[in-house]
Amino acid sequence: MKYKEVSMKMKVAKSWLLVSSLIVALSACGGGGSSGSAAPVANKNAQILQSSVSNVILPAVENFRAKASALDVNTSAFCAESNPLVGTLQRLQEDWRELSKAWYAVALYNFGPLDSPQDIVPRYFSIDSLRVRGEDYTNTVKANIRTSLSGSVVLDDAYFSALNFQDVGLLALEYLLFEEVLSDGEKDDADILLEYKNNTRKCDWLKGVGAQLNTHANTVSQKWNVAYRDSSAAYKDLYVAGQADGVSEPFNLLITTGQKHFDYLKSRDVANQAAKFSEYAWQSIAASIDQLEALLSNSADVSNGIFAQMNTAGLASSVTLLNGNIAEARQAIIDRSDVSLNVALGKLDGNFKREIPNALGIVLGINFSDGD
Repeated sequence: MKYKEVSMKMKVAKSWLLVSSLIVALSACGGGGSSGSAAPVANKNAQILQSSVSNVILPAVENFRAKASALDVNTSAFCAESNPLVGTLQRLQEDWRELSKAWYAVALYNFGPLDSPQDIVPRYFSIDSLRVRGEDYTNTVKANIRTSLSGSVVLDDAYFSALNFQDVGLLALEYLLFEEVLSDGEKDDADILLEYKNNTRKCDWLKGVGAQLNTHANTVSQKWNVAYRDSSAAYKDLYVAGQADGVSEPFNLLITTGQKHFDYLKSRDVANQAAKFSEYAWQSIAASIDQLEALLSNSADVSNGIFAQMNTAGLASSVTLLNGNIAEARQAIIDRSDVSLNVALGKLDGNFKREIPNALGIVLGINFSDGD
């Protein structure tokens, strides 16, 4: 009896061994689904992400830092002059335009150093108040600066550090550089300059807000390149390794953040809501379009670009589609057509939900992928 039981168990074991061998053989021949390709795809995505960080994202971060520094340095020089010329003011205005474009490029990467979940107030709040909720704080900025110019409170670093995000950043700098504070709506550069000469507190404001924004830009760069939060590691390394802020899928974060940026540009009608003093919203949005193209093409390392991966995956039609939508957005900017621009931005928003993740074999989730 015992012999028969042992014999039966041996037969069952041999049967399972045969079935298991067949399953392994089928999997090795490609019959087992995606498990055979998962590792190569993941490895390629890691290469693309690393190259994109090094060749596209970090240069955008550095450009933002450099433009903020240039405005800060030139502001200090302007305010130190006893009799500044209109040309000097206009140089500062151009510095602001360059800074605005640099911000709209780096805002495509509004995570980590710019928007860490561990920060009570995300850093980007104090750079671009419109980006927070799409609310225009122009009247708030105007009222606060006007009141301050006629006040007596000391305008030192502590004063500006204590201000709410609505009162500082690009908006405050733009107002100070492109419009007379005490004469609503007046944009004559000679009169703006005269106001600086007649009221030194306006220069205190310009220096204070400029220095604060420069500090934010430097901190963002430092966190990306040197050390992030309490870690001794740079965010660029933690991010690529999937070890920053609990985000284990860094490519997903890049795609979802990019999608949110283009959704913001469209849903908040940024072309009409931003940069009203300088009338420079269109050019700034163009910088976002340029940055998107840079991210997709990775011209410094084309073989490790998202476009290259699309072509490798047999999705050349998606490359054509994206290039067409980018061209459509640029034409809308040239035409100054907010209707056409918002249509194009909506298409790019959709590309982040479908074509881009599909090419990378990334699943973003039902809630994210539904709709435009």
